[in-house]
Amino acid sequence: MNWDFRYELERWGPEANSAQTVSVEHAREYCRRVARMHYENFPVVTFWLPRELHQHFFNVYAFCRWSDDLSDEVEGAERSLALLKWW
Repeated sequence: MNWDFRYELERWGPEANSAQTVSVEHAREYCRRVARMHYENFPVVTFWLPRELHQHFFNVYAFCRWSDDLSDEVEGAERSLALLKWW
């Protein structure tokens, strides 16, 4: 399964159900999934990286992936800028 940004934006974006609560572990798993599933996949985490840093790299990648997709995958510059401001 590949990263489907439109689905993710609908599920987690500003128009999503704001009553959702997410545990820290769920957020970490989400970041791992984002890092491993994107169609432009490259090894975000390699065996050269100390194990204790893996999750941090997944977190940074997920943040950057969302930032990039909010600017590239949204139709209309105004909508994109509004979403980046929300982000």
